[in-house]
Amino acid sequence: MYVFLIAIFIASLTIAAVLASKIIQIGIFSVPAGILAYSITFACTDIIGEVYGKQAARSVVLAGFASLIMVM
Repeated sequence: MYVFLIAIFIASLTIAAVLASKIIQIGIFSVPAGILAYSITFACTDIIGEVYGKQAARSVVLAGFASLIMVM
């Protein structure tokens, strides 16, 4: 489960970064296309923090930061 959550977190973070420049319409609002993918990252870090602890959540966030550096 831990590895699955890490994969979802990093994939969502990367997708959000790639789609950040595209603007979509949701009703009357104009929002970045990566907004849904970015919101998934909060759920992943919350679950990891609650189940596996603060240190595990911190290491996942650092891994996500490293993946963003590689993508950009």
